[in-house]
Amino acid sequence: MSSATRAMRQGHNLLAQFALAAKRSSSCQQVASQPQGFLSTILQQQQPSTVSRDGGLSASTSSTLPGLRTFASHSYMQPHRGEYHATTILCIRKNGVVAMVGDGQVSMGSMVAKPNAKKIRRIGDTVVAGFAGSAADGLSLLERLEAKLEEHPDQLMRSAVELAKLWRQDKALRFLQAEILVADKNTTLVVSGNGDVLEPHDGVMGIGSGSPFAMAASRALMDIPGLDARTIAEKAMRIAAESCVYTNANFMVEVIGAPTEPETPSVLGAGADLNPISKAEQ
Repeated sequence: MSSATRAMRQGHNLLAQFALAAKRSSSCQQVASQPQGFLSTILQQQQPSTVSRDGGLSASTSSTLPGLRTFASHSYMQPHRGEYHATTILCIRKNGVVAMVGDGQVSMGSMVAKPNAKKIRRIGDTVVAGFAGSAADGLSLLERLEAKLEEHPDQLMRSAVELAKLWRQDKALRFLQAEILVADKNTTLVVSGNGDVLEPHDGVMGIGSGSPFAMAASRALMDIPGLDARTIAEKAMRIAAESCVYTNANFMVEVIGAPTEPETPSVLGAGADLNPISKAEQ
């Protein structure tokens, strides 16, 4: 083969490679400019198994669309485990009293299925717990927490850590969609499926979609004299119920402990007469 023929063939090969690269580049630009539904349709046509059960895109996309493998397998295409659940559970700790409040609304999409569900329960005489998320998953976690407390009596922190470890390591528990808020006379904890065991620094902690509103209102009320833990929790939950569409005003309250110091009545104003019987009746 002469050098001229060899050079001609090499030139043809380079031109073919350049044309293929240009075609692939234009295909990627067209796909990227289309909405997500169009992208899912193309992937289903190329390889039907590329769309997972949860609506995300798996990593096994077709090689005919360069660059889509990395895009589809990116973490933001997968569901986030730390998302808020449609409810509000709030726990307030003040002057030796622990008050936990939960709303009663059960939502199914945009519909209110039940207005008076019980999302808070006692575990023994010294522990209260509430859950946000699926009812079956939450009750399952509370049962396992109760079992851990039986193994480690009066050790809520250790029991919660053991539950978090079990939650992360067990293949069945790993997919439970719930969070739990638990408290005793000394400790308040949130346990999540991410392996987190969180303790508040100021005695205020909440879970659920309305918890940001309830916690913000609680922190604003904590320094007001004359308000005990239960009063603060109920007022904050009322504000959350007015702000969150997944929270209603049918509250369930559980209280632990007795006040360590009397509440000062200065919130009523200096010199206020707290005796309901007037001086004339005396």
